[in-house]
Amino acid sequence: MKALVLSGGKGTRLRPITHTSAKQLVPIANKPILFYVLEAVAQAGIRETGIVVGDTADEIRAIDLAARIALADLPAGIPV
Repeated sequence: MKALVLSGGKGTRLRPITHTSAKQLVPIANKPILFYVLEAVAQAGIRETGIVVGDTADEIRAIDLAARIALADLPAGIPV
């Protein structure tokens, strides 16, 4: 089984916190929110994960994740 994590968006409702960091990387208890999601996916026994990112693609790629990262150029979704 595979998982797809949607991590797009600009995080405007979380400003001023997201002025300097992607909303997916905002720490909760010293760990980015995205890590909690990926840990839950792994605990469910899913070993292949894809992450769909938007404007914050560079920040997400900067952390070393064992997941495929796809860039969604359009906020409306990924064209097929």
